[in-house]
Amino acid sequence: ANNTITVTFATNVPLRLAGGDFTTNSVITISGLDGACAAPGKLTMDTGPTGLSYQAGVTSTDKSGTWNADLYSLQLFTANNGLATYGEGNEYSLTFTVSNPANGQSSPAVSIEMSGVEIPAIAMTKGTGAPPANIFNAMAVESEALQVRGQLEQNDFRVKKIGQSSAEPGAANTITVTFAANVPLTKANPTTIITISGLMGADATLGPNDFTADIQGGADVKNKFSFEWDNTKKRILLTPVVSDTEASSTYIVTIQVTNPEAGQQSPEVLIESSGIVVQPTAMEPAATALQTKDDNNQNVAGVAGSAAPLFVLPPRLILRKVDQNFCDAVKNTAAYPGDSNCINLAFTPTVQITPASQNTTSTVIDITGLTGVVLPDGPVTLEAVGDHAKFSDCRRQLVGTTDDCTASRGLWISGKSTLSLQVIANLAANTEVSLRFKFTNPLNGQEPPEISVGMTSTSNASTFDISPQVMSLPSSLATTEDRTALLIKHSATFTTKTITAQTTAPGATNKITVAFKPEFDLTGDNMASITIAGLTGSDTPDGTLSLMGTLAEIKKFNSRASWKHATGTLVVTVAPGETVPKNADTTFTFDLVNPKYTQTGPSLDTIVISASGDVPIAATCMVKAGSGEMPLMVSAASFTVATIASSTQAAGAMNEVSVAFRPDTLLSPGRDSFVQVVGLTGTLSASTEVLPLRGWTAGSANADFKLAAPMGDVSVSFDSHCKLSDNQVYVEMDGTDISSLKDVAMVFSEGPTECVDTWLMVTADADGGCVNTSTTIGDWSTACKASIGAVDKIDVIDGGSGYGTGAFTVEEGAGTGLEGTCTADEMGTVTSINVTAAGAGYGQETLIRCPSKCAADICLGKESTGMGGAFMVMTKPVKASLIAGRFHAPSGSLRFKTRRTLSTSANTDIKVWLKNSLTAKPGITANIFAGGATPISSTNLVGPNTTMSVAARRTAVTHVCAGDHTGCTVADAFAGVPAGLSAYVLKAERQCNGEPTNMKISVSKATPEAYQEVKADNSMMNMNPMPCSNACSKYKTVFEYFDLKGQLTYDGGAMKVKAEFTGTPTGIETDFCGEGSNIKIIFTMEYDENDYA
Repeated sequence: ANNTITVTFATNVPLRLAGGDFTTNSVITISGLDGACAAPGKLTMDTGPTGLSYQAGVTSTDKSGTWNADLYSLQLFTANNGLATYGEGNEYSLTFTVSNPANGQSSPAVSIEMSGVEIPAIAMTKGTGAPPANIFNAMAVESEALQVRGQLEQNDFRVKKIGQSSAEPGAANTITVTFAANVPLTKANPTTIITISGLMGADATLGPNDFTADIQGGADVKNKFSFEWDNTKKRILLTPVVSDTEASSTYIVTIQVTNPEAGQQSPEVLIESSGIVVQPTAMEPAATALQTKDDNNQNVAGVAGSAAPLFVLPPRLILRKVDQNFCDAVKNTAAYPGDSNCINLAFTPTVQITPASQNTTSTVIDITGLTGVVLPDGPVTLEAVGDHAKFSDCRRQLVGTTDDCTASRGLWISGKSTLSLQVIANLAANTEVSLRFKFTNPLNGQEPPEISVGMTSTSNASTFDISPQVMSLPSSLATTEDRTALLIKHSATFTTKTITAQTTAPGATNKITVAFKPEFDLTGDNMASITIAGLTGSDTPDGTLSLMGTLAEIKKFNSRASWKHATGTLVVTVAPGETVPKNADTTFTFDLVNPKYTQTGPSLDTIVISASGDVPIAATCMVKAGSGEMPLMVSAASFTVATIASSTQAAGAMNEVSVAFRPDTLLSPGRDSFVQVVGLTGTLSASTEVLPLRGWTAGSANADFKLAAPMGDVSVSFDSHCKLSDNQVYVEMDGTDISSLKDVAMVFSEGPTECVDTWLMVTADADGGCVNTSTTIGDWSTACKASIGAVDKIDVIDGGSGYGTGAFTVEEGAGTGLEGTCTADEMGTVTSINVTAAGAGYGQETLIRCPSKCAADICLGKESTGMGGAFMVMTKPVKASLIAGRFHAPSGSLRFKTRRTLSTSANTDIKVWLKNSLTAKPGITANIFAGGATPISSTNLVGPNTTMSVAARRTAVTHVCAGDHTGCTVADAFAGVPAGLSAYVLKAERQCNGEPTNMKISVSKATPEAYQEVKADNSMMNMNPMPCSNACSKYKTVFEYFDLKGQLTYDGGAMKVKAEFTGTPTGIETDFCGEGSNIKIIFTMEYDENDYA
């Protein structure tokens, strides 16, 4: 900018001219005017005294000086006139004009000096101390010479705003730029160009005059700028051409552009200037909302910030309308299944949609959601209404100049329920597009689907997509519901359509009952059928199902109905000549198997009934009848009974633990069901695979043993060491971890018919898998014993030689009654063996011998000449279930598998013996659960809190039984022991006098007298073999922990004890102790007199 510099100075000596006493003029030099721009040479002063010139020795009145552009200095020479005025002490003031530098700077150090009369250089005082009046928003420092803005205050646009008039795609848009700089922007020296860039998306062809420019609140200043629009770089160039801009003024410039067709966010717009340099800075976009149109073409406020420059809304299709008008329909008042129909479509694009102009590209309008339109895939002819000719069914292929797409078509895509319309002519912005197409209604009624319209483009013409938006019924048809597109009436329905089920039990056979009444008759002559679908979740496989009900109902249908498991669909066909009436309910039932696991079953929203034949009836939801269960809903199985009790609280006693349970679902071998009790802790009983299950009756026939050991069935056979004749059986226990089968019942599960489901009782373990069986307990009858171990056949492994035909002999075998014959050929080789009597009790180690080919008296004295024969005796396999449970002592778990289906209407009982601990303990909390295909979650067993508790023994009373070598008896032992206590435990200790043999101790209540022997299976016997005799101060424990309450039902008061000896000698013939008693036994009873049952 031009800058007027004011210089004021005074000297203390007169200025001089050449002549007289002086040979040279005075020269004043002002130096340090750094940055100032002026033409070199003569510089005319704006104001100042005459007599100063740009060179010496002239008469000058032009008030000039000489400017040195290299040194930024001004020289003033005294002229030859006006000498009288140049005396000392006079103050001189002058002004001259220079141009400021283009860039900001601080005021330089300026000095003044004089030659002729020498005055050395001295710094000048700068500024006035006040802001210059003619500079906008000036500061005091800016009065200093050549202080140029941009050093203390950077050159900037103090106002830099930009906005627009329209955010609509493809619309005309006025861009308004408002700016003000904090420095003048010069028209020259230097020339300043204002650049506004980043107007991305704008499109315009603008000439030098296609803009407006005003000073805010003032006059039109368009003529003060040159204008240029660069449509490639999307920028505005403004250049001051008449005068510099004023720093105090705000300028408003507008241009007209066209928005892009695709939506976009406002770009960042920058403003900058060159010449007077202002660095690029982002302009402030308008933040207000511009008005736009809603889907109904009504003015509404747009989104916030839509006034920002070149913020463009996405293109839309508004006024989206769809309806049906039943063209060519038989029933033209509404849409009915299978009838003809037409869809009317209309929409208005907010931007022009242009067809594709390049090969293999397309611009497509898609109408989606047309569910129910029945058309073959492929071209669809558009009715000759509206804009039908602007669409085709194919991409526009540009082959030369010929378009090979047929107009007035669309493309139907049934898999997507979509009508695809290729645009082949311009669709004008803000102009309604309408068309219609014809189709056939579906065979089933339906509610109207949601229909949408959208656009996709792969062309370079319309380079945008329009997302699908829902279409709606025209407002003019709002009261005509039947005109709603694809609202299809139901031609018929079921006025009755109920369904119910009988049970929710897992795995149960479930009787499903349906009742229905069609709106029209369904006849077998028209091949009518009824379909019930959605019965998913059953375990019934694909096949045919029998219909059940009254004869009058069932005869209406073919006897078998088709069943599909995956979809839960039952199809019932009306029999020829029969009718399902419209005026009465038809009812039938059929069976489905419930799944084995809990499920909610299908909802009534998914169980539907439909019909075909006379009148199609669309699928409609069935209704649950008032009583009964939801079809195929399966409730969680549970135990309706779950109790536990125990027989005694005596320490060390055998305690009968009883569990009773009743499931509400089927537990069976076919479902791999098992039952497990947990929590039976604190017992002395060891873990075992076969804890005997008790509760059977000794002589019962066909005992209903429903539970068995989880390990599975065992093989049963016989051998020479384990014979049926000795009431023994051999049990294969290899790999089973079973050490004893004593007291285990066994039920034959496989073998001779006479044996299956009969049972025996193991009384003792014999040797190596051989066990003794009871002759009084069990029901394996004479018929079973006569057939078990029977020989089924004898195979010839090697026929040998020297044999003859005839009866064989049994050389080795455990059984009896086996007979048969050998058949040999001419060479003496056995070819076959025939069993004529199968016998019983045989095993596979049985050996037979075939007869000799010749008699002994002619065969060199040999009994038999046969040799090398090998024969395998085969018996029918026999297996048995072990009536026992797997007991795991640490966890107190007891597990059984089911061998019969457990009752859901009666209790199943479990009774086992567990040995109580020797120390007092509280009762247990036990649970029961079931596993397998129909599991039952853990359930608490209900019972007394004393279950499996062990009573304390805080009181002990003794009684002595003494006698001769025949024994001793006490008739009133322990009189006075209180009644009603939880437990009474007896212990016996023998004095070490003689060493008795075969001593038997028995106890009984006082009344009635019923002695019971104390043995190892009902007490803890002392099995120490060390002798104890002739040591009278010592006593040896005979037994302890005998449970008087459990074994005798003793409940306090007097009782009887006795010791007897069998056989001779008794071992106590001599009284070593000399007390007069050959036998002396101290009985001790322990109880807790505070622990009442």
